[in-house]
Formats: sequence, structure tokens, C-alpha cells
Amino acid sequence: MEGRYTIAVAHLALLGLKSKGAFQFITKDKKAACTCCFFSVIKEWGLKMRIDQRKKWYQKIKYNKNFKVVSFITIILIFVVGYVFITGKSRMGENTTDDSTESSGSLVETVVIEAPDDPTADLKQYASSDTDDNSVIQEYDYTIQGAGSIAAKEKPAKTASIRNSSGDRTSGGRGDGGSSVVISGMENSVRVILTNGGNYKQSYVEFSCNTAFSVTSDGKKKEYKANELVSLGSDAKASSIVVQPDSSDGRITVSSLSKSGGSPSYHGVLDITKDSGGFLIVNQVDIEQYLYGVVSSEVSASYNKEALKAQAICARGFTYRKLGSNYNGYNADLDDTTACQVYNNFPETDNSIAAVQETAGIVPTYNGEIINAVYFSTSCGTTTTSDQVWGGSMPYTCTRIQNTALDIPHFSDEDAFRDFMDGKTDTDVVERDYPMYRWTVTYTEDEMRSAIETGLSRCSDVSATSVGKIESIEMTGRDDSGLVKEVTIKGSDGTVVVSGQNNIRVLFATDGKAITEQDGSELTGWTGVPSNFYYVKKDNNMYILKGGGYGHGVGMSQNGANALAGLGYSAGDIISHYYNGAVLSSVE
Repeated sequence: MEGRYTIAVAHLALLGLKSKGAFQFITKDKKAACTCCFFSVIKEWGLKMRIDQRKKWYQKIKYNKNFKVVSFITIILIFVVGYVFITGKSRMGENTTDDSTESSGSLVETVVIEAPDDPTADLKQYASSDTDDNSVIQEYDYTIQGAGSIAAKEKPAKTASIRNSSGDRTSGGRGDGGSSVVISGMENSVRVILTNGGNYKQSYVEFSCNTAFSVTSDGKKKEYKANELVSLGSDAKASSIVVQPDSSDGRITVSSLSKSGGSPSYHGVLDITKDSGGFLIVNQVDIEQYLYGVVSSEVSASYNKEALKAQAICARGFTYRKLGSNYNGYNADLDDTTACQVYNNFPETDNSIAAVQETAGIVPTYNGEIINAVYFSTSCGTTTTSDQVWGGSMPYTCTRIQNTALDIPHFSDEDAFRDFMDGKTDTDVVERDYPMYRWTVTYTEDEMRSAIETGLSRCSDVSATSVGKIESIEMTGRDDSGLVKEVTIKGSDGTVVVSGQNNIRVLFATDGKAITEQDGSELTGWTGVPSNFYYVKKDNNMYILKGGGYGHGVGMSQNGANALAGLGYSAGDIISHYYNGAVLSSVE
């Protein structure tokens, strides 16, 4: 029987190799090779050999020991060579992205957005298939502070490596942002200080969980049932408390915190510390889950999907830039307010979750580094650069008018800026229909004098407290975007020159005044103006402060992103529009 099996296998191998189709398959696919060889043997056996011919051939070789040896060696060689060839081919480019891989809910392939040098050309999105040119270009050591929960040991510092995802993938825009990269070794969780009414320290904490959970107080662990309410007051003895759901689906509801959407619920773990000032609550959570709460709180769930995705990408980049910052000395990376990113002010939505999941791990980069992707609510029709607002350099921020032509404004000229604000030259601006695109505040002479005195008291490094009877108010400094950089007020008591973005924003106090949006809606309860894109004019005995936009004006306008998405811009197009030369990269 042994001789028959040997001969049969040898016959199978020889006839399989004889078939051209079998040889082609064996070099590409193991399963297909076996199938092809099998059917090739059947074909060859039936068509080329009659039964009597096979009997004669079998009798000749049955007792031929040399043939048995040669057959056995041939089979071994065939399998060895085939294995080396197939496995060797499959290992080519193993550190690259497989563009044929399908993923549900995330971007598997690295998507690169390329904006041509011609700013009037259409923005396009590319997903390159050239993945054989990966190389490590730079390495950084990231020391992550505050990693792990209080109950866990601190994680060791990681080494993050940055490599090209494709050597020829560059993004133009108006500037060279370098190539798309893959950043590995980064932390996957973030620590967020939770606030109540803007306060970090809480007098008491009350919480529950939708699943069973545990509370560890100074190292002593106690189990609680789902929805069981736990309260911590001034009599709490423990200084370190960790609240952790027993299930990954657990959400901790902190009923002692009041947000616009009600009592917020949190993924992850709560680290609660107590001192003489009260309780400090830090939510340690997976970054992607954290972004669910950021996107839902920063922009409306009704936004176009691509705008939501752009928001997720920007928020993810901002988050990674904040890791290890030890924010305000609280062993956290950031807080949940507009000082960083608004988090869980409104509950998560299906749209916000989808936007995060469909961009999972995608961040904007410039020259191989994650950018500080700052953003704001609404533009006045232009954006400005970081150095004009905060100082320092963010080369990817740009002065750009928000229309589809992407023309660069020159609004340092006062008359040109006023014409733009008055609607004479702002055609095709994508945000024209949003209420905060234009706004006004009206003062009597006495109200303006009082507003300036209040504003001067809030300005830093300004010694004057009054200017007396107002003689003139002039914007004596603007950048090309129209941003006010200096205000000069002349009065009977002297002249005051005010500069600095915070000072200019609070100089004309709006306490008790209504800010009227362009649709006629009135906003109250403000202490300063919505933006520093404004001018002041006197009409008879009234002072009219006319401005536009809401926010600092640097980076992405959220309402502008929604408007661009409505025009067919992808999330990548939006990022390229607002961050000059930025490319989309991925974090592993």
C-alpha cells in the first residue's frame, strides 16, 4: 500500500505542475492551487491515459525503488519551493496599510487630502494605493502624565514613532504641510476635569451607574448594584476615590453636576480626590469615547455629516496635543469647558458617535506633527492667524475669506473692512445666513462712557480707569483679516490706547445690554463682545458697535464647516480649507 500512495502522490504533483493554470494558482493562492491541481489531475488522467496504459505504466514502476525515492524528493522540493515563494510574496509591504481591507465604522486606509496650489481649483480627496515606501522619519519620546486611574499603577512612558504612510502623498493647499504619516505609541485615554458652573471643586458628589459598579476608597473596594445611588459629602473620610463600572458598557451618571442637557453620564472611570477645598472629579476615558461627548456638545447633531466628521478630526488632534499637559496642576489633560473643548454638555447622539467612529484615529498633521487644531463658532467672513491673537507661530493657520473662491482679504484698511461688514463686498460668503454672522450693540453717550469705564477695569496692564467725556473712538490697528489689534479712545481726561485680544474683547462692556443678531434675535447676559471683528461709529447721539462672528477667529469655523459641507466639501476638504497645508494622518 505504501508504494501505491507514493506513486499516486507523485503522479498528482507531476500532472499538477504540468498544468499552466495550476502553476499560476500555486504562486498566488494556496487554496486555489490545491483545487486547480486536483481538477487538472482528473482531466489529464481521463483524457490522456486509458486504463490499460495506466496498468502497464504502474507495473513498470511499482517495484522501482529509485523512482520512489526520486518521487518523494520531488514532492518535498515542490512544497518547500512553493511555501517560500508564497509566504515571501505575502510579506512584501507588511508594515503598510492594506487598501483592500474593509472596515466598518473606521478608516482603514490612510486618506490624504490634497489641495492644489491654485486656490480657485476644486479641492479633491485621494486615497493612495502606493504603500511600499514606508520609512521611519522621526521618533519622539512622550511622557504621559496622569496616565492610568488612581487605583492603577502609572503607565510607563511610551516612545511614539512617526513614519511616512506613503512617500508621495503630500498636501498642497497654500503651503507645504509635508506628507501623511502614521503615529504609533500614543496613549489611548485622556483625563478630563469635570466642572459645575465653571467650578473645578465640588462641595458634594452624587453618582450612580447603569451597570453594577465598584467604589474604591483609599484602597478599600465596595461593590454596588446597577442604579444604586452613592453620595459623597463633607463627612467623607477618604481622600482618594475611584468609581469604576463592572462592564465596558457601564455609564456613570453624576447627578450632582448640572449641564445644559441634564445630568451627564460618562464612559470610563471617575477619579475623585478630596481636600479642604472640596471634591475634584476627573474622568479617565478612552479618547474615542471622549470625542462622542465633545462632538455632540460642540456642534449640533443636525449638522451635515462631513462637518461632524471634520469636527471629530479637529477635536481628536486638539486632544492628542493636550495629553500630558497636567492641566492647571490637577493631574489631568484638559477640562470640559470652552477653555479646552466642551464635553458632555449635551448627551451623545447617533450622529456624533458615527462621526467619531468613521474617522477613528484620524488626525490633522503638519510636517509630521499633530496640529493644535483650534476652532471657533462663527466667522465674520474671514479667519486670522494664531500669532495675531495669541502670539507664537502656527504656520497652518491662515487669513482667508470664507467664500468658495478662497480670495485673501486685505482688511487692514478701515474703509475696506467697514464696507465688508456693511454687506457691500461680502458676496458668496458661506456663513452669511447664520445669525451671528453680523451683530450690533447700541449705546447712548452715557452708556458708552460707563461701558468703557467698566471695560477698562477688566483690562490687564491698563492703568486708566476713565477717559471722561468721549471725543473719539478709533480702531488704530487691524490685521489683514479685519481683526482689531488696537483701539484708541480720546476723552476730556486724556487718551487711552488699548491692545491685546482679551482687553479688546472686554473693552466695550455689554453688561445689561442686548447683543442683536442679524436675524433680530437678542442675546443678554454677556459681559463682552462676541468677537474682535468690529467697528464703532457715532450716529447722532448714539454709538453703534457693529461686528461679526463669534469666537477668536483662528482655525476652523464650525458654522463655516457646516456651510462648506452643504456645498459638497468632504471632511478632508474642510480641514485643508481651514488649516493651510495640513494633511490627514492616523494614530495607532
